[in-house]
Amino acid sequence: MFFVAGFIGSPAMNFIKGKVVSKDGRQIFVSDTGSVLPADGARAQGGQPVIYGIRPEHIDIAPDGLSATVSVLEPTGSETQIFAKLGDDPIDAIVKDRLTVRPGEEVRLRIDPRRVHIFDRQSGARL
Repeated sequence: MFFVAGFIGSPAMNFIKGKVVSKDGRQIFVSDTGSVLPADGARAQGGQPVIYGIRPEHIDIAPDGLSATVSVLEPTGSETQIFAKLGDDPIDAIVKDRLTVRPGEEVRLRIDPRRVHIFDRQSGARL
């Protein structure tokens, strides 16, 4: 499934390596570089090496979102594509908003946890 998910959609799905862990009764994803992302409902075993997948169109701008540093902002007509970094993890988002941020500045990204895909890192199977 992981292999196929990388081909569907343009731009491609974001993939981040890490693991799912439980914290305060909730599941969260912790990337190999330390980024913490929502993973409610993930069916991974605690500490299992996984790949976190989220499509760029399932990420929004929100004041309560995760802090990301903008690398490139690309207006594409009615949408804006954001190339950014969550810590050391690259992430792409497509939003309906017009943004005035510049490379190096912060943007707050909210990931829709209902749209997250978790893949087993070894087999590539969706969990």
